[in-house]
Amino acid sequence: MECEIQDWNYPEIPTLRLNEFNIIEVRRHFNSVIMALVCICNDYGMTLLESLAKDLNRMRQARIILWMDKKLTHNLLNVIAAQVEKHEFYQMIILEATQHPMDTIPIRRLDFFPSIKFDKIVDILDLKGPIFYTPEENFKGKVFNLLPDWEATLCINVTLSPGVSIPIVRNSDYGIIQFAFIYNLSLRVLNASYKLPVDGTSLVPDIQLKTQVHTNMQNLKNWNPHDISSLMVAVPCGKELSIEEVFKQLDVNSWLRHIFFVYIIFVVAEAFILVITHRISGRSYHFCNLIPVLNLRAFRAILGMSFPISRRSSLSLRQLFLAINIFGLISSSFFNCKLKALLMKHSDQPHIKNFEDLRDSGLNVFAGPAMDPFLNSETGAEFVRNNVINLKSVSQWELIEMLLKANTYNAYLMFSENWEVLNKFHKFYGRSTLCRSKNLTIIEALPMTYILKNNSMLDRSLFRFMMRLHEHGFVDHWLKQSPYILGKAVNTTIQRNYVEREKALSLHHFKWLWCILVCGYGSAIIVFIIEIVFGGQRKTRHSDISHV
Repeated sequence: MECEIQDWNYPEIPTLRLNEFNIIEVRRHFNSVIMALVCICNDYGMTLLESLAKDLNRMRQARIILWMDKKLTHNLLNVIAAQVEKHEFYQMIILEATQHPMDTIPIRRLDFFPSIKFDKIVDILDLKGPIFYTPEENFKGKVFNLLPDWEATLCINVTLSPGVSIPIVRNSDYGIIQFAFIYNLSLRVLNASYKLPVDGTSLVPDIQLKTQVHTNMQNLKNWNPHDISSLMVAVPCGKELSIEEVFKQLDVNSWLRHIFFVYIIFVVAEAFILVITHRISGRSYHFCNLIPVLNLRAFRAILGMSFPISRRSSLSLRQLFLAINIFGLISSSFFNCKLKALLMKHSDQPHIKNFEDLRDSGLNVFAGPAMDPFLNSETGAEFVRNNVINLKSVSQWELIEMLLKANTYNAYLMFSENWEVLNKFHKFYGRSTLCRSKNLTIIEALPMTYILKNNSMLDRSLFRFMMRLHEHGFVDHWLKQSPYILGKAVNTTIQRNYVEREKALSLHHFKWLWCILVCGYGSAIIVFIIEIVFGGQRKTRHSDISHV
């Protein structure tokens, strides 16, 4: 076959020159920015479109130019339209190069929506906008087949049109409905009796509302980085701590030991410096026996308070005061920060943190049918054999009942996306039953996509739309609303727990302060009695000396 452009070559652009017998999957070797130039000289040249469809597998929306070296008849145009509809080429222009000078070549541009037609362009320079028609924001009411997840155990029915409702399983499913409304799609809902074709000759749904989890990134073309999930094990949360147990976490005994040790060092160092200073200066000195017991300067410094310093204090003594003051400032600030943090939010006792704790706990780990692909794989079976001992497989409805009834005696194998919804649901009813840990994650960041028809023209448009939904916060808003909607869809009666977890501090939380006050007054009374006893002994000693 001879073609006027068969020797055309642009040196700065990689060029693949193929015929109907040479097939190469371009996407495996180049990126998605490609343009195909197809030269058709006779009726047999139409087989080039079949070969081109194989070459452009999973990138059928590439730009295509048909260079017609023969007369474009109405029948030939119908054949091209049939090939376009079969392979879903929607960016195409036709150049009728036969019997026309190069400056007057008739041009036809493909308009795929709502039905295939080729618009004739008199002068391509008069076109406003792109040369190739890109209907990524308006599909002009074209009908697309939608297959809902009719087998879903827990779902919410949403009215799509009068008399037509579909089950919604994920929060992102609302995005599909919004996509059809905004981008002007007409959705034909396939009923529950529909079966997916095996041979590929029957009707194939354009969109399936069933999530596909990808473990292999090689064949993934467009995926939303916001729509990822992790395979994890959710375990029962630990017991909530009372205010008394929170105070125990301060480790007061350790604090007292450190303070007592620093207090003794300060008292001994101060006494030693005073003795040396008085001996060097030749002044007489006399220490009270209670100085090691009650040194107010040391107490003030340890508590981070200011204290007076005599102008007659030596430089070494001032340095000692500075050191103890810095210690008191740091220790009191750290203690205050820790106390405030514990008082503002009650922490939980540590629950199961890793798979070793899970094995030691002996908890049963329940998994639904959605986990079967992972459990039946070689990697999944080995992981379960080594890390998850008590694995139990149950039906999807049994798993949902256990999760919604807050069965805290078991662990559950699930995706993090489902855990987010479940966590919101239980918090709405005032409960916190299941917790997650980073060390209980099996596989992280698994892309989740909807199942589209192979080489679907909706792929790129749907990908961009779902990205914008996540970025603008619509999916997060639907997640926040999910407890209200899920509560109506669940037939099981759930009692709301009106006991709030966070409570304002009240006086009865500070009963321990009375103990500190009693101990303080008691120690003051004891010191007062000791002072009286030592004072009486001193007077007796002075009177005996005067008599002598």
